[in-house]
Amino acid sequence: MHSFRYSLWQSNERNIMHGHLIEVQNKPLKKYQVQISYFRYQIFDNVDDDDKELDIENGIANRYEVEASSLEQAIARAIKVDTVIKAETMTRYPGMLPDEDEFDRETVLKFAEFLDDKGLFQDWMLIEPTAIQASLIEDEDELNTLTENAVIKHTNDMSDEIEDFLRDTKK
Repeated sequence: MHSFRYSLWQSNERNIMHGHLIEVQNKPLKKYQVQISYFRYQIFDNVDDDDKELDIENGIANRYEVEASSLEQAIARAIKVDTVIKAETMTRYPGMLPDEDEFDRETVLKFAEFLDDKGLFQDWMLIEPTAIQASLIEDEDELNTLTENAVIKHTNDMSDEIEDFLRDTKK
């Protein structure tokens, strides 16, 4: 168990607080899964407006399993791992060059400078996730079922609302 002391002095009001002991207990580590997702149009500005269908081509979803003492800490750890993954991905930028040609060191460095001047590296590293989902791994199946049930209920309610709307417009 960790503990620390703090003091607060407020000289204007003559309030003085001394010697309060705050005990912080260590929590056991639990296994969490964290999904961090990005829509493609967040990453690339030139995506056609008509092409926002959600599929593997238009989004990136990374799933991480981390040990942490809280959900908040699990998310923070997964974000750090995600940043490292983005940095590793960025190091593969020479793979963007055409396969049919061989490039010397100078050409590859000029290409890196071009990408850097365009802000691609900075934008990639600083992009905010579209969504973050997290849960205890042991709760994952139950949460998936809960989500499925909510979607089914919403779908059923929607069909009832459409029927009501159509019935009301016939009157």
